Amino acid sequence: YKFIKPVADKSKVVSFDIFDTVLFRRDSSTGSRLTDPDQMFFLMEQKHEITGFANNRLSCESVLRQLTYSHDNTSAFREITLDGIYKLMDPKFAPIQDMEINWEIENVIPNEPMVDVFHKIRLSGKPIIFTSDMYLNADTITKMLQNIGISPDDYMKLYLSSQIGKTKWHGRLYPHIHHDLKIKPTEIVHIGDNREFDYKNARDANWRALWYNNGKIHA
Repeated sequence: YKFIKPVADKSKVVSFDIFDTVLFRRDSSTGSRLTDPDQMFFLMEQKHEITGFANNRLSCESVLRQLTYSHDNTSAFREITLDGIYKLMDPKFAPIQDMEINWEIENVIPNEPMVDVFHKIRLSGKPIIFTSDMYLNADTITKMLQNIGISPDDYMKLYLSSQIGKTKWHGRLYPHIHHDLKIKPTEIVHIGDNREFDYKNARDANWRALWYNNGKIHA
C-alpha cells in the first residue's frame, strides 16, 4: 500500500483488475487457490458426474475466441460471453450454465493483500472502479466480489468487456472508460496482474499503471 498510495493520491480514479488481482478462483476440493482456471471445469464435471462437459466447454470457448477476436469480425462488439459459449456447446449441457455461474460465485477466495489495499484506498475517499476482461456478466461478477467482502457500495463502477464489447486485450476498453468518466486518461491509475493487458496496454492508453506480480508491485 505504501508503494501504491502516492500514485493513487495523484489520480482522480483508481482502477483494479479483478481475477488474480483482488480474487482467486479456488479448488473446490481443497479450498486453496486454483492456479489453472481451466481445472474448475474438470472439478465441476467430476463432482456433478457430467461426462464430457469440461472438454466441450473449453473447446467451445476457444473456438468462440478465435471467431470473435479475428480480423474478419467487423462487429463493434468484440468480446465473448457465457451465453455465446453455451450456444456453441452440445445442447445436453445447456442446463449446466446456471450451475457454472453458481460454481464461479461459490468458489472464490480473496487475495488478502490486494483486498486490504482496495479498502484502504476506499476509506481515503478515492473513487474506485473495476476493469476486467471477462465473459461473465455484471450480476455474476458483483456476487463474486461480494463473496470476498467487496460490496457494490464500495466502488463507483464495474467495467466488463462482456458488457461493453471492448477489451483490455485489444486496448479499446481503456479509452472507453476515460471517455465515459469524462476525465483525462492520465488521471486514472490501473492495477492488475497481466503485464501486457493491465500494464502495457493501460500505459499505451496514457493511463498510469501498476503491475501486480507475485505479490509485488512494479511501476
